[in-house]
Amino acid sequence: MPLAWEVLLETNYWVVKAKPSQNDLSDVQAGRELKWYTAKRPRLQPGDRVFIWSASPKLRIEGLAEVSRAGTRVGGVFIFRLRHLTPPLPNPVDIHECKRLRHVRQASFFKPGPMGTVAKLLPEQGRELFSAI
Repeated sequence: MPLAWEVLLETNYWVVKAKPSQNDLSDVQAGRELKWYTAKRPRLQPGDRVFIWSASPKLRIEGLAEVSRAGTRVGGVFIFRLRHLTPPLPNPVDIHECKRLRHVRQASFFKPGPMGTVAKLLPEQGRELFSAI
């Protein structure tokens, strides 16, 4: 997907965890906007790029999205909206490929322990992962 390199340099990158049992990504189309939920207030901003990580048992990046609306508290959860920039990737980037990437393998979402729904990537991690998809 061609994007101006200048945009990539200024972009904030995140990983959003999708649970296969709760998030069916098989019919997501580019341009479609979906609601996502998290217990903690996300620091996402409109325009930030988001990699969709399919959690266990898949363990892979399945798509790319852009934040269209930041988190809004509704009851005990925060809702944010993502506009999907890709349909499901024909060749998802799995955990093994991610761990071969010099910067990405150090990302917080690979560390042992529970991961929340949203994880921030460092700029070099985001650019490296973007180049892998």
